[in-house]
Amino acid sequence: MLTILAGALVLGILMFVHELGHFASAKVLGVRVLKFSLGFGPELVGFSLRGTRYLIAALPIGGFVKMAGESPDSPERTGAAWEFYSKPWWARMVIAVCGPVMNLFLAFLACAAMYVVGVRFLDFDSVVGRVEPSSIASRYGLVDNDKVVEVDGVRVRSWTDFVEKVRRPDAGSIVGIVVQRKIATGEKARVSIPVKRQDVDKFLSEIAPASSPPVIGAINIGLPAYERGLRAGDRIVSVDGVEVTTWERLAELIHKKPDKEVLLVVERGGKRFERTLTPVRQDVKGQGAIGLIGISPAGTAYSTARASGLRVVTLAAENTAEMLVQTYAGLFKLALRPRQLGKSIAGPVTIIQMSGDQARRGPGNLLYFIAFVSIALVVVNLLPIPVMDGGHVIFCAIEGIRGKALSMSKQVALQRVGIAIVGTLILFAFWVDFARIVQRGRANLGTPIEQKGGSPGERDTAGAISSE
Repeated sequence: MLTILAGALVLGILMFVHELGHFASAKVLGVRVLKFSLGFGPELVGFSLRGTRYLIAALPIGGFVKMAGESPDSPERTGAAWEFYSKPWWARMVIAVCGPVMNLFLAFLACAAMYVVGVRFLDFDSVVGRVEPSSIASRYGLVDNDKVVEVDGVRVRSWTDFVEKVRRPDAGSIVGIVVQRKIATGEKARVSIPVKRQDVDKFLSEIAPASSPPVIGAINIGLPAYERGLRAGDRIVSVDGVEVTTWERLAELIHKKPDKEVLLVVERGGKRFERTLTPVRQDVKGQGAIGLIGISPAGTAYSTARASGLRVVTLAAENTAEMLVQTYAGLFKLALRPRQLGKSIAGPVTIIQMSGDQARRGPGNLLYFIAFVSIALVVVNLLPIPVMDGGHVIFCAIEGIRGKALSMSKQVALQRVGIAIVGTLILFAFWVDFARIVQRGRANLGTPIEQKGGSPGERDTAGAISSE
C-alpha cells in the first residue's frame, strides 16, 4: 500500500507540475485550453470549468494539455486569435518550454525541502579500523577498534557525525576526542585523545571505519544484482571462487570485471546458492572503467544531512545542476552504448517501486527521488522528437530562422514519426518493467548449493532498498 501511495504521489506531482507549466503559459499568452489531463486513455474522473475539462485518465504514463488549434492539420482550426497556431513562433516556443522549466523548478524545490526535513543515508558506526603504527593517529594514541563516543564533549552518533564534528570550523586549537576501548580485563574504558587543529586533516586521512562485512544493505532496481534476485541482507561468500570477508574486498573484485560474467556464492537464511551476473561498465574519473552490479553495504548506523538558511538554497541549486549535468552525461553514454538502454530506462512500474523504497527510508529520500525523476523528465521532454516539447521547440526555431513555418505536410509527417517513436518507447518501457519483475521472480527460485545452520544475524530481509 505504501508503494502504491508513494508511486501515485510521485507520478501525480511530476505530471501535474509539468502540465501546469504548459497550461499557465498558454493562458497567459491568450491560448484557449480545452483539456487538462493527468494520464492518457479513458477518463476516470473530471469536471469542466470555464471552457476547460480537467480530468484524471486511466494510464499514468504522462499527461497533456489540449489547446485550441494545436494540430497543424486539424479541420477544427479556424484561424481565431486564441488558437495555438495563430500565435507567433516565439509564443509557441515559450508554451512548449514551460513544461520542462516547471519540472526544473520542481527539482530545485524538492532539493531545498529535502535539506530542510533532512535526508537519511546509511552510515557506519564510529569504530576505527586498522591504525598503522607509523601514522599520526597512532602517535596520538589511537588503536584498532577504538569506538569514538565524544568530540569536545558532544556525543558522536556515526562515522560521518564524527568527521563533521572534528572538522567543524568553530573548533578550538585542540579537538578533544574521547574513545571507548576494551582493556585487558575485557571491560571498556574511556580514553581522551586531544588532537591539534593543524593535524586534524592528516589524522582523519589515515583512519577509516572498521571493515564492514560483505552483506548487502541496498539494491539498485534495474541493475544486475536486482535482476538476478539478490536482496538486502544477503551475504556474498565468494566471487569467482575467491572468498570475500569484507565489503572492500568484494568491491575490489567486482570493479575489476566490467562487462565480464562473474559467479557469486550468496548466503541467505543459512543456505547458500550461486548467481552468475555481468557487472555493467561505469567510467569513473580517476579510476577508469569499473564494474558495478548495483549493491550498497549494510550500514551499521544512519546519518541525516540537513541545512538551514541561505545554505539550503545554495545546496539545492548545486544538487539540481549536478543532476542535470549527470543526466545529460548519462544520455550521451547511452547513445554510445545503445545496448544499455534496457538497463537504463524506467517505466511507471519501476518508478512506483522505487518511490515505495525511498518513502520507506524517509521523506527526505522521497523528495530527492522526486527531484531526480523530475530532472530526467526535463531531459527527455526536450529531446528533439516531434510531438514532444523538444520537437515543438525545433519547429518554432526553424520558423524563427526561416521567417516562415515548415509546410503543413512536413509537420504532419514528422509528427507521425514522432508519435511512432514515443509510442515505441512507452511500450518498451512497460516491457522492460515487467521483464525485470519476471526475471527477478525467476532468479528467486534458485536452488541452494549448500545448507548449514544459520545464526540469528543471517536473516533474509524482504524488500530491497534502492540507493544512489
